[in-house]
Amino acid sequence: MMLTGLLMGTLALVLWSFPLVRASYVWELPIPYVTLASEIAVDGELTEEAWDFANHVHNYSTHEKTIEFDVYLMHDHASMYLGAKIYENDFWAGGWLPDSLEAEINDRDDSYYGGGSGNDVKRMWVDSVGLGTYQDKYIPDDERHDTTIDGEGAFAFSGLRQDGELGDYYFELRIPLDGSPPEDAKLSEGVPFGMMISFTDYDPIDDVGYGYWLLRGSYLLEDKPAVIGATVDIKPGSWPNPLNKRSRGKFAVAICGTEDFDATTIDPATVEITSEGFEGGVSPLRWSFEDVATPYPGSPGGGHALGGDGYLDLVLHFSTQEIVTMLELCDFEPGTTLLLDIRGNLLQEHDGTAMQGTDTILLVGPPYGRGGPGRYSSMT
Repeated sequence: MMLTGLLMGTLALVLWSFPLVRASYVWELPIPYVTLASEIAVDGELTEEAWDFANHVHNYSTHEKTIEFDVYLMHDHASMYLGAKIYENDFWAGGWLPDSLEAEINDRDDSYYGGGSGNDVKRMWVDSVGLGTYQDKYIPDDERHDTTIDGEGAFAFSGLRQDGELGDYYFELRIPLDGSPPEDAKLSEGVPFGMMISFTDYDPIDDVGYGYWLLRGSYLLEDKPAVIGATVDIKPGSWPNPLNKRSRGKFAVAICGTEDFDATTIDPATVEITSEGFEGGVSPLRWSFEDVATPYPGSPGGGHALGGDGYLDLVLHFSTQEIVTMLELCDFEPGTTLLLDIRGNLLQEHDGTAMQGTDTILLVGPPYGRGGPGRYSSMT
């Protein structure tokens, strides 16, 4: 088969904006971490919500003919997911047949494989009759085949699924990052590796296949941040933030939205107020999205009484007595300033990343309870 081709046109990165592409080449193209990827059924449908958060590349490739395609890439730490859509072409109506789709990974870890030996190549391809092949050159005589389309193993493929008699073709591939057997080295977050993705059409009249590069170059598996730092304003619009230990009411906490942080991506049901030394926390009674607060730009422990700034904030309302009881606030004298933690997670469609922020309260009310001074580190 002829597997050379020239990729033409302008590469559009739909969900990511990186000026990385010249012809068919990419340089350290980011492959995002997507929590929802683990829920994908490798069936060639590309209908799961996770694909909306993958890096999406749309382009054209020209050899004997010109094909239009989409490529989607993401990972979930355990596997990398590749989705492709080859748009309907008039030459399929003329008898041409899609022959195969292939992904070849290289430069996984040059030092591990002996440097320049060629043993770092891992190839995966699926042909038109549904035969999937997985080959790792580091493993002697390795060539694993799977005829089960829509496989459920670590390496799984969907086959080339056509939408209608002459419609678009779809393909999905799940590639294990650790590999199998165990000596197959891992693709690691933040470490560049090479990959070539190609599609082959078969001309039954001339008995020849024509290869089309979809993407080739270097890529990076992105890691999700461990914790996102958020700006918190307890009792927005007031300063200092008095909390009366005798109060039977509620008080508000705002997690501030900013130009760089969209507060509506937070899952309110995961948010709790707690403090260092406590395993549990207090959940909000209710919440809403309103513009009520402005982030304080000074050092921790400071504050201001400013209101909204034009960005939506997540406003949560907590029971004062639940806070007092769980965090043992009756053990502190009036006038004590305490640092509280507000913790939670983003929504699953935003990878469920942990989020945390802090703000202070000024205790008012009765003196020590029977337990004496508590476990907090006072800021005054």
